[in-house]
Amino acid sequence: MYLSCNVWERGGVLKDIDVQFHNSGAVLFGVPVYVPALMEYVERYNAHLNFESKLVAIDGPAKIATFEQKTRRYHHPRRRTFQYDPCRAAAGGARFRSR
Repeated sequence: MYLSCNVWERGGVLKDIDVQFHNSGAVLFGVPVYVPALMEYVERYNAHLNFESKLVAIDGPAKIATFEQKTRRYHHPRRRTFQYDPCRAAAGGARFRSR
């Protein structure tokens, strides 16, 4: 999120992008001392935080990512850029991008 937002901000297009940050945990970051600095970027990039969120499906050709949270299941349709970085897992996370 941080690197992509930085590029979009420098390119003048960040204001046109709906930034969604999904985390399987209940907090932004597991080390509390880093959270205030990270929150500055969340606010700067107008990122929407989604905690306890689980990626359950990806339809690459349709560009639809489906997430499940404790209280709901929803789709993020037609994402221009999507990156999934599994925490503590082997390399090879799902990724789709269009230009």
